This record gives sequence, structure tokens and C-alpha cells, in this order.
Amino acid sequence: MSCLVTSETNILNDLRNLQVSPWGNILRKKQQIMKKMICQESSTFKPIWEEKSPKAIFYESDRIYTNDYRKCYYSFGCSGTPDLLYKLPSCPKNEKIEDALVCEFNTSNISVPVATFIVFEVFPLRLHSHIALTKQVFKKSISDASIFQGLLILMHSGNLVRLFSYDRLVEEYTNVAVSLDNFSADGIPITVGLKDLPPVLFEVKCNEHNLWLGGVPLHYLYQPNHQDVYKVCQLKTNQVVEKGSIPVSLDAYETDNLFFLSDDSNRLVHVTVHYAQILKINIMDNGASRIDELFSVFPHEAEENATEDNWSNEMEGVRTWVMSSFGRIIKRRVSQDVVGAVSSRIFSLQYDNDLNLMVATSLVAEQHKTGTIDAFVCFHDDDTGRKLKTVELEEDWDDTYDHTITLDLDTLIHTYKDYSGYCCVLYRLDRSIPEDNTEKRPKR
Repeated sequence: MSCLVTSETNILNDLRNLQVSPWGNILRKKQQIMKKMICQESSTFKPIWEEKSPKAIFYESDRIYTNDYRKCYYSFGCSGTPDLLYKLPSCPKNEKIEDALVCEFNTSNISVPVATFIVFEVFPLRLHSHIALTKQVFKKSISDASIFQGLLILMHSGNLVRLFSYDRLVEEYTNVAVSLDNFSADGIPITVGLKDLPPVLFEVKCNEHNLWLGGVPLHYLYQPNHQDVYKVCQLKTNQVVEKGSIPVSLDAYETDNLFFLSDDSNRLVHVTVHYAQILKINIMDNGASRIDELFSVFPHEAEENATEDNWSNEMEGVRTWVMSSFGRIIKRRVSQDVVGAVSSRIFSLQYDNDLNLMVATSLVAEQHKTGTIDAFVCFHDDDTGRKLKTVELEEDWDDTYDHTITLDLDTLIHTYKDYSGYCCVLYRLDRSIPEDNTEKRPKR
């Protein structure tokens, strides 16, 4: 969906029609109106609130948590700014941990679970299963585990990842039925008992256990050990799809990132500092898969000369990491001069499923000011990649700090960590008509 018409009159008509004709998908209609408002030429995002904390700041579902979750704000307060919801009491200054006694013993021959999972079904709420993963069943090399779309994913030492059918485990190894209405003094008991290693669907060795699943039919994405390439394979055939070997940029300031979009559109995003490629997995008549490029998103103020060759020449010699013989990525310290060698680059790219927008954060180094970097949040059309809106952040950007950009409908949240602690700046969509002589506000 493209944002070609964004006039004030049409937005008012949309709001009126929503009240007069309240049928269809009301939530979807409201999201389309919000997208028009964001992409409107006269609209912008303005900072309305700032908070600093000596400890980490998190933003989760309309809540801003500071001081390691000890202080909570609701981002949509009565006055338009965040309101304080609660503040936990701080620990007394006369109490602190002086020392700790650690008791260790050999647990290799003891059935101690590495991980346990309790799975529930909702609407109505009932217990589905409770499983414990032990080294006696899944080998001593197991280090971590997770469950995703009916698959049990186990991580082993040596960068080995194994997949099991969780639904089959529950069906074949459930030994006790438990209802949430029953009382148990020891909590929810184990319902899935495993004594032997179940059948493995497939296993693969990948760098740092980084394995992604997505697409229809299901595909998986991984980076083999000691190889500067991503591979996309069909889960059913375990074969690399056509054009499924995607090289990793070795001259990048930051490592590449490749992931599936969460909208079940069979699309992948390959984010580099040079550009972001939007790829799609197409299923051919014979059932095989092929990856095709849809479009590319380039950093702000770099579209005219944005080619891969130009970016490679600009980034030549700027490599900040190496891969060890064990497949571990080792980052190197770089000077500010090396950072400034890249005039414009992509910091991150996100997909907003509610608004059907791609949000790219671009960093542009000012040529006349050494070490000064401007940050721009660019909104792109989900279907074509065309840039619809650009918002410049007012605070200075330092590459040596950790930054996070989050979009929540009409709110932009910028959290970062500097030398003095953590900071959160909240931007809100502003559609007021600017004055003729309005000057650009200086950076803070």
C-alpha cells in the first residue's frame, strides 16, 4: 500500500467514514489512517519527554522501565507525556552483599535438567505439556534449548543445532495427564517422560548457534562455521535453495544481519551498512525454491550514488572483526577516524507489521564537523521500498554508545547508553502547521 494521498481533507474524510460506516476491519482502517498521518508531508516527530537512569532502560508494550525495572512509566499519559505508574522501594544503603559462598560438585552423572518447558493452550486455558531436558537423554554437549512452531530446538557445543518434533514427543511420551484444577504441593509435575534420545528431524552446524526458521513451506537460514556466507535451505529437503548462498560483507563496519520478516510473506531482509536488500523466497512449479531480490533500501542522502561498488570502495580497509578458528567473531576496537571513513550507512532496519512500513535508521557523518554524526529515521513503503518520510533525531549520535530505535504507532523511542548512564528520549507525531519563519532547532 502506497502513501500517495496524504492531504488533511482525506484524513478527515477517513475519520468521518469510520464513524458513519463502522463495519469491516475497524483496527485495520485505523492503522491505515495512522500510516497516512505519519507519511503526511507536514507531519514530523518532536521530542516530548526525556528520562535518565543509572541502570538499563527498556520499552515494552506502552511501558518504559528504568533502573532495571524498578521504575515504570506509561508512555501515553493524561497530559500527552509518560505518567509514572509505580516505583519499587530501593534497597537500604546499610544492606549489601559482602561475599558469596559457591558450592560446586560434579553433576555429569546426575539427572539435572538443563532446561524445562511448560506449554499451555489458551481459549480455554489448559496445560499442554511439561518437559524436562537432561544430559542423560540429549547428550552431555547440550547447552540451551527453545521451542518454535512445534519444533524443539537444542543447541550443543561445537555450534551444533538439532531439531526435534515437539508435537511428536508430546504425543508419544506423555505419561501423565494433569489438569490445572488439580492441586499439587510440588507444582506442575513432568508430563513428558524421556528415557532415550528421540528421532532427530535434522541437525546443522552454524556459527554461534544462529539458526532462523521462516517461510511457507518452512525454510531455515544459517551461517556455516568458518564461511563468510549465509545459506537458505528448505527444511523438507535440507538442500540449499537456488540463489540461496548470500555472501557476507567482509569490509563492513558492522557484521551483516539476515532474518525472516514476521508477516509470513516469504521475505528476508539482508541488512549491511551499505544497504538493505529485501529478498523473497519463490516456490517454483517443481516444488523447489528460489530467492529473488525485490528492492533495496539505501542510507539517507545516499540514494543517487547508491551502488554496491561505490559502497565497497568507500568501506575498503574498514573491517572491525575477524573470525577465529573456532568460528567465534572477535570485534576490534577502531578509532573515530576509521568510523568517520563511512559518510552514510544503515544502522538498523525494522518492519512494523501494524502499519506495513519499513523503518530504517541511517547515520550520516557531517563532512565539515569531525566526529559529528546525524541520525535519520526513514519510513519506506513495504511493497516498493520507496522512501515516504524522513525524521531527523535531535540528540547527538555517538557510535561508541549502544542505541535502540523503536516505533510504536505515533511514537518513536530512542534509548541509548552513554558515559553517564542510560537515557530514553520519546518522540511523538506532531501535525501542527509550522510557522513561516521557523528555524531549525539546534541539537541538544
